[in-house]
Amino acid sequence: RGNLPDVIEEPVNQVDLSYEKAFSNELVVTLKAENLLDAEKEYTQGNRTYFKYKPGMTLKLGADWTF
Repeated sequence: RGNLPDVIEEPVNQVDLSYEKAFSNELVVTLKAENLLDAEKEYTQGNRTYFKYKPGMTLKLGADWTF
């Protein structure tokens, strides 16, 4: 539409952690924490904010059991 500038996703400082523990050859537990700084995502168009939001932090716990 016309000569509108592109929408750009701005860089964000994000810290993620991942930990894995093998309790045996059959059982492995994983813990993942994402976006620990609770960084805000921002999209700009030209010099103006087009859209921004805070996706929040995410914690994930998983287990792999091989039998």
